[in-house]
Amino acid sequence: MKTQRYKIAFGLIAALLLLPLAAVCAQAELTTGTVCALAYHDANQNGVRDFGEESLPEVSYNLMIASNVLVANYVALQGEPYCFENLPAQQYTLNISSPLYVPSVGAITFFLRAGERLTYEFGALYRAPQSAPLPQEALTVVPMTPSVRLGMAISASLLVMLFFCALGMIFYGLFLYRRPLLSAPGTARQTGSSHIASVRLKRSKSDLPQTAPSELAPRSTRYDDLDAPDEDG
Repeated sequence: MKTQRYKIAFGLIAALLLLPLAAVCAQAELTTGTVCALAYHDANQNGVRDFGEESLPEVSYNLMIASNVLVANYVALQGEPYCFENLPAQQYTLNISSPLYVPSVGAITFFLRAGERLTYEFGALYRAPQSAPLPQEALTVVPMTPSVRLGMAISASLLVMLFFCALGMIFYGLFLYRRPLLSAPGTARQTGSSHIASVRLKRSKSDLPQTAPSELAPRSTRYDDLDAPDEDG
């Protein structure tokens, strides 16, 4: 009899303790809401999940506020639906993302009311397989054997010698080479029209008759007639 009374007393105490908790839970359900999401293969691209269209794994469900502030995220690895619970009543934006699929619908913006439970299904298509990257051309690697190193050293030395030879020739031509002096004007070689005029003058002189030069008489006999006395006087 006493045991039964104890059980009744403990039951009443537990009920009194759990009653506020139940009231809090009920109040939370009245002021919050739930939204669920599921991604499926939209084979016919009609935006509606038809019979036989399976759910898609490895899809990320993203819940945002004002279309850019992420508040919750879940990755469904097995293609299971997921529900975001205990959400305050306000406007949300929900979308999906995955590197394996291309969504056939964009993000959905909605207003969640208190105590409301919404479910959204997102159709998606498989991405086209990317072509394999073209194989890069194999690079020819020359092993650095002693003979190769010797050949490279000789080639480098020849290039350096040619460079300094060219530099020395340029220095000699600019600073050390003595150019011939110009000849005097009197000894300058005649060219052009002056040379032709000189040749013609020489030919005209050679065509003239040669005359024997007159012999000059001595002073004593040359002017004798001037020194002689006048016969009339």
